[in-house]
Amino acid sequence: MQMDPHLLIQFSLFINISIKHGFIYNICNFMEIDNESIKQFCPNNEAVIYGFYHCSYGIVRDLLENKGVKAGNHCGLKDRKIYEIKDSDSCKSMLVNTILENHASLLNEKPIIPIIFCIDTSNNKFSITAKNILDKNQKSYKLVTHTELRRAYKLCYDPYIHPALREVAKKSFHFVKVEKINNTEIQLKALKAPWEAPDWDAYWAARKNQTKTTFQPKRYNWRLQANDFVSKMPSKATT
Repeated sequence: MQMDPHLLIQFSLFINISIKHGFIYNICNFMEIDNESIKQFCPNNEAVIYGFYHCSYGIVRDLLENKGVKAGNHCGLKDRKIYEIKDSDSCKSMLVNTILENHASLLNEKPIIPIIFCIDTSNNKFSITAKNILDKNQKSYKLVTHTELRRAYKLCYDPYIHPALREVAKKSFHFVKVEKINNTEIQLKALKAPWEAPDWDAYWAARKNQTKTTFQPKRYNWRLQANDFVSKMPSKATT
């Protein structure tokens, strides 16, 4: 008897928690990711996966691994040391580190590591909006994935980030919907970046104005560290 992959997707968080408590249940035995998704988003068999629990980013990572893709998360890629900046948040710092790695790879004419955000899924009850991501008055503002999405946006468009890094970031980030194809297979469907929403700029401007009144100095300046890495990279970097 085959299990409906939609149910597996929706209960991925429960499964992950259950595994941590000793209930061995390998969800990946029941499904796989289609080859076209791998070709589109992981052409060089490497990727870093982020996203929401309810969009099953962890399961997507495991399914990619089952297909031979070296798929990492906020802890990085196995058996591969990349650049490291100091930050109070390891999830957000890995985004910066991966962009630095990709910048060095481009200097050496090597392929970059795609950073894939799983932000939607079949029958999703939790819509992603600019307001939920950017409005500090929303409870959803502090969701881990929302903080990561804000960091991703800054890497692409923050004027204080080195221009070369911003261009690399725009090439590195991909946003997908996790959809079921049939009872045993899922696919990744490309989505627009959240900041392409028509109301993003307005909410971002409001957030910046609010930040001016609540700003507290950070322990680590990730922008300064990232820019410093770039300034010290030779025209041909070693990765």
